Amino acid sequence: MERFSQFSEQIQTLVKETSPKITLPLAAYGLYKIIGTYLLPPAVGLIKHSLRPRRNLLERYHSNWALVTGASDGIGEAICHELAKSGFNIVLLSRTQEKLEKVEKDLKNQYHIETRIICFDLLELFNQEGVEKLYSSFDNLDVEISIVVNSAGKAHVNPIHKHTIDMCFFMVNVNVNAMLFITRYFSAKFVDNYQRQREQFAQPNKPFRRSAIINISSISALGFGKQVSLYSATKAFDRVFSNTVAVDYESEGIDVLTVTPMNVRTGMNSGIYLGTITAQQHAKAVIDQLGWERETIGHWRHYLQGALSDFPPTNFLISRINMKRRQQFILKRDQLEKQQKEKEALEKTQ
Repeated sequence: MERFSQFSEQIQTLVKETSPKITLPLAAYGLYKIIGTYLLPPAVGLIKHSLRPRRNLLERYHSNWALVTGASDGIGEAICHELAKSGFNIVLLSRTQEKLEKVEKDLKNQYHIETRIICFDLLELFNQEGVEKLYSSFDNLDVEISIVVNSAGKAHVNPIHKHTIDMCFFMVNVNVNAMLFITRYFSAKFVDNYQRQREQFAQPNKPFRRSAIINISSISALGFGKQVSLYSATKAFDRVFSNTVAVDYESEGIDVLTVTPMNVRTGMNSGIYLGTITAQQHAKAVIDQLGWERETIGHWRHYLQGALSDFPPTNFLISRINMKRRQQFILKRDQLEKQQKEKEALEKTQ
């Protein structure tokens, strides 16, 4: 018993002598983690979004033409408007001619720019013939592109066993193959353009005019969301592919911007989740950061949401609210699908 008392006294003495030496470093490290994890990201996002000016894109890039996929609605349409505000003419690519013509009319009326339309279904990019067909439409353009925006995307909320085969091909072709093959085509064009400038217009004090590729991924690429296994996997490919391309071509005059937004209200997202922003807000944030960043979440509100999601109490609250909203959305969607199937079955029997 005496030995135990002596040992206890020795431990208490040791703690008293060393606690100031340990407490201060631990407190400093804790403060560093709090600032770096929860306070700095939204602050940096706010500075980037509000205080840093947008680059003069017409001066930075070698032509005033941009190509945008998924241009008929959602993020793609909103980015068309943002680029048009900066003075760019737009090549609109999507699969629905009527929708493309409507967006084209709006752009011309509001910004008095030139446009071209490529009506192409990205579902065709499942073999070499489909890729060559798309490349042929690019070859037939009578304009020179300097900015490419891969914003076409498809999402479907369901566990993988409930995806139809068509839906699996749909998401892989639109989310993966489209970005892969469009980036492949235009990166070659952009490298050739940059090399021609080096050979013909070499001036030591004057920077060469660059090109840009914007690839829209998703925050789903960074985590494990419920019932979005295939969508998250395709977006993880987009993010890794885009960031690697950025490294490959940084010295070849191509600005590659990888975008991993949180919830944006589009045709794929009904805006049921906390922190959802409009496609217009997101598009402005993306174009504001073009030429400055290699990867971005986009809007400052998403930087703030990301910081709150890393903080355990608020993360628990946000997750619970979003989970409940997702369950309600899935239940409503399944009911509508069931009603549609019953209606189709009834029509067949009549």
